[in-house]
Amino acid sequence: MASTSDPAEMLGELGRSWGWILTFGVLTVIAGAIVVANPGGTVLAFAVVFGIWLFVAGIFRLVTAFTSEGEGHRALYAILGLLSIAVGLFMVRNVFDSLRIFAFVLGVFWVISGITDFFGGIFMRDLPHRGWTIFIGALSVLAGIVVLAQPAISLTTLAWIIGIWLIVDGLMLCVSAFRVKKFAGGVPAAA
Repeated sequence: MASTSDPAEMLGELGRSWGWILTFGVLTVIAGAIVVANPGGTVLAFAVVFGIWLFVAGIFRLVTAFTSEGEGHRALYAILGLLSIAVGLFMVRNVFDSLRIFAFVLGVFWVISGITDFFGGIFMRDLPHRGWTIFIGALSVLAGIVVLAQPAISLTTLAWIIGIWLIVDGLMLCVSAFRVKKFAGGVPAAA
């Protein structure tokens, strides 16, 4: 049933869904700004919000594994997506327990995600904004290592770091939304 126009149709569908990507990006920026403004009062609520975010981000990564963007790295995207979904569900269902292991789980996730993005940026030479992907990947690895090396870091400080990371990630999603918007009318035959 697959035809040569399937990738173009998928890009067109993604382009028509740019508003959802933008909404998720804006909500991510808002969540990050709230945490940065009041880190002490949002730690518990943030654990739930971050669990939901991980769940949704895992779905996006899992979907990416089955699109042309994930080609060559399907298994890696699928594993990272499933890991993100599992961690997100755990955090939402066990809020108080998750606060005790939050730093460890977050550190591991950032390291794995950062390595994926970093090497994806290095080896995928035709990737748009490849430098940003490499930079965000390296930043994620660095943040994960800091969190893993300093398990006694206060939850307030951790919340502040996460808030900044959410703001940066949300802004990147917003930029991505406007980039995929151009595919809403379909992909020209020359592409």
